[in-house]
Amino acid sequence: MGEQEAHDALSRAAQIALTLRVVCGLSTARIAAAFLAPETTVTRRLTRA
Repeated sequence: MGEQEAHDALSRAAQIALTLRVVCGLSTARIAAAFLAPETTVTRRLTRA
């Protein structure tokens, strides 16, 4: 499975969280604030991604 296929297999929320982390360099706390979600939820999304 290529990178694009792996990315496409993720939920939309996980794709966005991963992109914000890798491309934009945002912290988990900043991403959580953007999603209005608990930091633990975003941590799980990033770990799964």
